[in-house]
Amino acid sequence: SITISEQGDFNLTVFMANIENPPHGVSIRTIENTGLVEDGTLYGDIEVKTAGDEACILLPNGLRMVDESGTRLEGTLDIRLVYYNNISDGSLSTFPGGLVSRVEKYGSVLDGTFFPAGLVSIEIFDQYGRKARYFEQTALKLTMAVPVRTFNPETKSEVQAGDEIPVQSYDPETGIWKYHQTTNVSVGSRSDEYEVETWIPHLSWWSFDWFQGNYCNNGIELIFKGDFGECDCITMDGIIRKKADNTYLRHISLNVCQDSSVFVTNAPTGLPVYIEW
Repeated sequence: SITISEQGDFNLTVFMANIENPPHGVSIRTIENTGLVEDGTLYGDIEVKTAGDEACILLPNGLRMVDESGTRLEGTLDIRLVYYNNISDGSLSTFPGGLVSRVEKYGSVLDGTFFPAGLVSIEIFDQYGRKARYFEQTALKLTMAVPVRTFNPETKSEVQAGDEIPVQSYDPETGIWKYHQTTNVSVGSRSDEYEVETWIPHLSWWSFDWFQGNYCNNGIELIFKGDFGECDCITMDGIIRKKADNTYLRHISLNVCQDSSVFVTNAPTGLPVYIEW
């Protein structure tokens, strides 16, 4: 969500991932015309994995699928599984709602910053174009790899087997994530990764990540000095990175005038960062 608190010109940047040519760190697997669904019920198991086995979903036999309106799916299925890692700038910059965000937990909405372990998007359509939204009676199994270099802000060290990671889903209508449960990190199939899994009751964006702190509408005061040439004001673009693990937090674009104060909006509190200008 964006809050504009004064009159003036503002640069608002929206980052998107091209499904046909995804950025580094994003892996996509699409399967078409698979399985058989009758009156919303799936007959037989369906397993879908990304090319590098970073994410895997299992649709178990008997899974009942309905769309947003409650209409049951029918016929064959088209499935798209998208995995976003927690290391690459191109992947983290397309995190839904941004990494400085809001989470609903136990009835309260909290402001803070995500430390992601990974993110997936799952879309399922039947042969009539109906999009699956909810599952009845049972759920879908999601398994995801977690790179060993992932930083755990609770232990202030790299992730280890046995660590706990919260699981959240995204509501695109409100721009708010919802906490569901906590899962444990286990040893992965490869030496450079761990693994997490959960059962999900509906389709959306699903993320495994820690959420901490708060944020200010306006952060600390910044004053730019130097040779502005013939320009009274210029645009300065930057990337904010977390100092703990050097990973991407967000892009900023500021309209800067000589010796005038500017502020970074939605600045995380209590989180050491640095800016690449």
